[in-house]
Amino acid sequence: MTDRVLIEHPVPEAQELLPSMVGRVAVVTGASSGLGIETAKWLALRGCDEVVLAVRNTAKADGVVDDIVAEWGEQVPDLRSRLVVMKLDLADLSSVRAFAAAMAERHSHLDILVNNAGINIPLGRTTVDGFEMMYGTNHIGPVCLTAELMPLLLAAPNRAVVSTCSSGGADSLAPAGLVPDTDEGLTQWPAYGRSKAANLVFTVELQRRLLAAGIDHVRAMSSHPGWTYTGLVDGEGFLVRMLNKMFSQNVQMGTTPQLASVGAGLLPADHPNSASTHAFFGPRGCKSMRGPPHEMPMFREDEVKDVELGTRLWDLTNEAIGIDSWAFDSSDRIELP
Repeated sequence: MTDRVLIEHPVPEAQELLPSMVGRVAVVTGASSGLGIETAKWLALRGCDEVVLAVRNTAKADGVVDDIVAEWGEQVPDLRSRLVVMKLDLADLSSVRAFAAAMAERHSHLDILVNNAGINIPLGRTTVDGFEMMYGTNHIGPVCLTAELMPLLLAAPNRAVVSTCSSGGADSLAPAGLVPDTDEGLTQWPAYGRSKAANLVFTVELQRRLLAAGIDHVRAMSSHPGWTYTGLVDGEGFLVRMLNKMFSQNVQMGTTPQLASVGAGLLPADHPNSASTHAFFGPRGCKSMRGPPHEMPMFREDEVKDVELGTRLWDLTNEAIGIDSWAFDSSDRIELP
């Protein structure tokens, strides 16, 4: 067997944090557009044995695979065989559980779970299971997916990482604001922020409980893409869309914090680029909106790491989903530095 071709990322700061992914299996949600496409592509170009594009629209994702192979297939001959499209609807918990069951049939372990998928839409719609659509898709679905895939992550032969894209929630960290007891008076962008703040707080709580259980080979990380040109404001007015197009960074650069969170989380603890206990990656530039990736303080870090807030969100989210137990002893937690 010939050595697998590994492509270097054009952003040096991202390349530094992207080790060889040969031998690893990855799942990227929302991989049919924007940040998800770039993340899946670069995990494959760095050598992953398999990258699963977990998407609602499989036909669209098939087209994404065709485009990636058209661009890189000549340099990476086995690329198509390592990009796999699978159906996943995060707004339907039965679909989430079916996806996890299919992954367990396909693989004995999972090294990388990137909870990338997210939506920003007007209020008024609900998921199959009755949650407000953004909260259900952006928070409830990913938590259920992480819990269902945890046995495979725990079985990873080396390090494994759960990376969650958690932008847009800095103003939604009040405990009452993270749990949608009522949507009365709430508008679209605060509701979106609520779901992303919940992502960040829950990911920190997951890391806290993994460490308390003595599990140090599975890391829970978060990232922030900065102001990146994606489809999140496509439904806004002309001026907002024009400003977004003029001042945002491109998707390739916006993906680098997410890739950095994955790569740094996989590096051995004694590696100089290894991430801290619960790392948060974002752009290095002005107000963390643009530029190459680096490990940075979380937005409102003291509140994000608040044990009472994390415990309440953990308990209420698990109860809402119907999770009685995780695949490890999650009953205790420790303070994070």
